[in-house]
Order: sequence, then structure tokens, then C-alpha cells
Amino acid sequence: MNLGPIQTRWVESLEAHPERQGKGRLGIRDLATGEYRACCLGEGGLIAGVCKWDGEYIKTISNSPFYLSEEAYAALGLRNQLGAFISGPHEVGSVTVNSLADANDEGATWSEIAAFIRANPEEIFKESV
Repeated sequence: MNLGPIQTRWVESLEAHPERQGKGRLGIRDLATGEYRACCLGEGGLIAGVCKWDGEYIKTISNSPFYLSEEAYAALGLRNQLGAFISGPHEVGSVTVNSLADANDEGATWSEIAAFIRANPEEIFKESV
């Protein structure tokens, strides 16, 4: 499986902006500076246009600040709201996890997550978008 254009832009953003990585929610920004932290899925949602800024928080179009909504994960070609792997746990960086959300929150860096996505797109995506 090849990454589609949205997926490619997402992975490139993870690789280019590791300083943006945050945990525990889709994303939060400093309103004074505009700088933000996001989980890998929040970054993907912004790139796909299915997440938006609501004040200081990234939220899905359906207003969740913690998980991707159905329309959001579908826009990224993911199987579910957590970016679950199709065949169970995998090592991403130094953590063994079941999803991209777990990888992000349990210590894998955005660079490690991006490398895993590039090497294993069929584990994460149901289609190229």
C-alpha cells in the first residue's frame, strides 16, 4: 500500500516538527504565541482539515478534544479513532503498543511514529487518502 497525499503530508509533518508533540489530547496551543503541542492524530486531523482550533484546543468537527471522530479518522484512512494496528501489538520506537495513539502517549517520538507508518502503512490504514 502506498501513502496517499494527505497521509504523506501528515507523515512529513511528524518528521519535520517533532517539537510539536504533545500527549493526552488532540492538541493545545499557547494563545499568546500560537505555538502548539498535539498528539500525532491531532496533527493528522489538522492536515486533513477534519480538526479545528476551538480556542486553545484542537477539536474534531464533532467537538471531541480527545479522540478522532468517525469522519476524522476516515479522512485519514484509519481503521478507528485511535489508529489501531490491524494485527495487534507492534514495537514503535521503544514501546510495544496497539495503536498510534498509544505510541504517542506512551513515549514513541513523532519521528519513530512516522518511520513506523512509512514501513507499515497496511497495519494502520484501510485505504490511501
